[in-house]
Amino acid sequence: MRNINADDRYREELVKNGGKQTVPCLRIEKQNGEIQWMYESMDIIAYLDKRFSESSK
Repeated sequence: MRNINADDRYREELVKNGGKQTVPCLRIEKQNGEIQWMYESMDIIAYLDKRFSESSK
C-alpha cells in the first residue's frame, strides 16, 4: 500500500507507469512480467475476489 499524497515518489511512479494520478489503483504483476494498472474500484474488487476467493486456492 502506498500513499501518493504523503510521498511524491509514489505519485510520480503511478503517473509515469500507470498514466493516471488516480486512486485507488491496483498494480498487478503478471507471471510473464507484464504490469497491469487497474483503476476502477469495482474492477479491483472483482479481481481480488476472483484471485483470492476460497475456490481459487
